[in-house]
Amino acid sequence: MPIVFLLIGQCGNQVGSEFFKTIYNDNFNDLPVHNASSNTSYVNESMETFFNLCDSTPEARCVQIDTEEKAIRHIKSDVRRQCNWRFSKNSVCSKSGSGNNWAHGYFLNGPPCIEAMSNQLRLELEKCDLIDGLITNMSLAGGTGSGVGTYLITHLRDHCPKVPLLVQLIWPYRLGEVVTQAYNAILSLGHLLRSEGPTGFLLHENDQLHRACASRHLPKCQRGATRGALDQVPITELNRLMGHLLGGVLQPYNDGSSGVFCRRRLSRLLFDLSGPPDHRLYRLHCLPYHLTKESRRFATETWPQLQRHGRQLLLTGACVEDSKCLITTQS
Repeated sequence: MPIVFLLIGQCGNQVGSEFFKTIYNDNFNDLPVHNASSNTSYVNESMETFFNLCDSTPEARCVQIDTEEKAIRHIKSDVRRQCNWRFSKNSVCSKSGSGNNWAHGYFLNGPPCIEAMSNQLRLELEKCDLIDGLITNMSLAGGTGSGVGTYLITHLRDHCPKVPLLVQLIWPYRLGEVVTQAYNAILSLGHLLRSEGPTGFLLHENDQLHRACASRHLPKCQRGATRGALDQVPITELNRLMGHLLGGVLQPYNDGSSGVFCRRRLSRLLFDLSGPPDHRLYRLHCLPYHLTKESRRFATETWPQLQRHGRQLLLTGACVEDSKCLITTQS
């Protein structure tokens, strides 16, 4: 069942782009994780959920929103040149920017975007027979993701009152380059958590993502650096990890009894996690995480081993396993 994404700001669009790349590559790689009999139905269900199969080129089910046109134009150009799918023409852009200022994005750029976003979202929803839910991607550091994103999400329920909504939030680095990021994050969370619109919030911390990627990309002497090693871990690796985490819970699966893929995966996830309004912040942990198909080919994990590592992830709070998440216990 289709899921439509709202990609807000430069960070939201970059993360969304890597997510769709992850889904497409998982469906059409040369090392399928499913047997031949079920692989076709798996791919068809996945592609129907995340892509509009209108012609020979799949089209991502999303609406791109940014206050600067160059970021969306650059991302679309890269996808058109490197991938076998494309973004839709449903986008909302302006040329003013938000200047890393939450108030500027919320009060000045937010109200003009709401009507344009509603029109583009309606066009995207008209391509779906049914809708499983909406997912928004936004950063809490910049002005567009935090300010404009907060305004759009708090008013989104007026346009889609009965559609489940998962808000994916990217928490900034503890030592970041945006001076106003602490104010932007606090103001965004203060408004979003009081809002009744979002069904749940999925939180990604850049520091944890960076540490997980650094353990796989940097030599051991540089892995402990918080600030000096930032530029040595490509931001695309963090975005790819976030796409992998979200794709792991949204790709098709069955409950084992009927053998039929669950069609309402997002709404079922939010229903299973639903609770009091003050408990809507979620985090994802993933095991195992292999960067390349070569490393996956030689993987030897067993279920008991994954269970032990999963327990360690819950104790340490890491998103994926690394050398720092190992905890020894005495019997």
